[in-house]
Amino acid sequence: MSIQERISRALSAAMQHLERALSADKSDVDALENDVWHVASELEHALLLFSLNFEDNDPAKWRSNIPRKREIRETLTLVYELLKQSVDALSKGKLLDAYKEAYAARYQVFSLQEEFSKKKRKKQEG
Repeated sequence: MSIQERISRALSAAMQHLERALSADKSDVDALENDVWHVASELEHALLLFSLNFEDNDPAKWRSNIPRKREIRETLTLVYELLKQSVDALSKGKLLDAYKEAYAARYQVFSLQEEFSKKKRKKQEG
């Protein structure tokens, strides 16, 4: 299996977890956090594979201009759209564009995970 096929599988798996998160019961925070964790895991796998193709590129320079402070569902929808764009670019052979979209999606997923952690800390403290 080629690296491109493995990237495609990881992105597809991330999108499946996003779909589950978007359709989840809003009151089941643990299930939502679990799905977001799986999205992050699949994105990390895809980004690792992308990085093997683009060793000379520094993704840290690709600062996202998308604001991080959003509602959870809005962020999940944004991540889904970014992943769709990444998959589309990948299918057209535009690997660098696909990499950038996946990287932007990961940035948004991390912001969600940070928010979940803050809420948990607040809950434990209070």
